[in-house]
Amino acid sequence: MERKMTNAPRVALLLAACSFCGPLVASEPTFTITPNRSRDFVVVESMGNEALFSVHSATGIGEAKIRRNGNQWPTRVVLRFYLRGLENLRLSNGKTTLHAEVASHGEPRHCTIAMVDTDQKETQLEPSSPFWMAIELPRDNVPATEPNALKGAYFQMRLPPGFFRDNPSAITMKWIDFYR
Repeated sequence: MERKMTNAPRVALLLAACSFCGPLVASEPTFTITPNRSRDFVVVESMGNEALFSVHSATGIGEAKIRRNGNQWPTRVVLRFYLRGLENLRLSNGKTTLHAEVASHGEPRHCTIAMVDTDQKETQLEPSSPFWMAIELPRDNVPATEPNALKGAYFQMRLPPGFFRDNPSAITMKWIDFYR
């Protein structure tokens, strides 16, 4: 006698297994983001102890404040700027200000990372600094053979753990794509 098995038991087993996995979507982000221009916006993707902030700027010049609503910042915080250039970026946590510049011309494109003290004096940072952040350039994340290669390109950086040492309540970002 041949037994025919329907899909019902398999579906029930799959649903029961998934109920132990927890939610399949990321939980609601615990940040309040305030851009200074109405046409700029920041999208947050938060998963576990990581957060990705994708910055979109209509004019290429802007500012936004990210305030954490929870007790701690995620262990890994990444900023992604959808801009055609990044000639000036300032990140502040209220005590420490980081300044980054990416040259808009030349190959390879030169990046500079500096820390700004309270007297606005800049100190160039080395990769060994706890405040160093590597910047991923658009040519690294969009194939050069793609039409309009810079259209979906972005500058991306992971904020250094030292930047969150004192667990600031908010950080401020100011950016300029190109000096005009």
